[in-house]
Amino acid sequence: MKSLRAVDVMRRNVPVVSPDLTVRELEGFLASEGAFGAAVVRDEHVVGVVSSAEIQRAVTPQEAAAPVRDFYTDLVGEVPREGAAPLDAESRADELCVRDIMTTSLIVVPPDHSVRDIARGLLAGGVHRVLVTEGRRLLGLVTTLDLVRVAAESRHAGFAA
Repeated sequence: MKSLRAVDVMRRNVPVVSPDLTVRELEGFLASEGAFGAAVVRDEHVVGVVSSAEIQRAVTPQEAAAPVRDFYTDLVGEVPREGAAPLDAESRADELCVRDIMTTSLIVVPPDHSVRDIARGLLAGGVHRVLVTEGRRLLGLVTTLDLVRVAAESRHAGFAA
């Protein structure tokens, strides 16, 4: 029986934004998509990921910030980020851009990567999502929920093999 690969289970409709989008525009985009995060792409290459958690950290003054769950990582904790100097709370969302708040430490796999290895990597890294890329070109996304779905579908009995 053929073992499942990333390309067999990945989501192909990943929300994508430009690093030049303002945080205010990003908020509107995520709301319209019903999404909590997006891949950041420039010239057809993935350069980062951004989430509602990064938005919250960027626009909320540090002393008022509460811990938030992150689109890309969850159990690992904070991911080092490059960022702009803090602005006053009123202008942050209009002046900061996606490139100022995005995560650039990406976890990527090729389309032929085995689902079993993806599951092991997610577990070991404490993350819930990996990007599927060919070179730096985004093809899709595999989440822990995708793996649960595959495991629950009996027609994919090879998942546990």
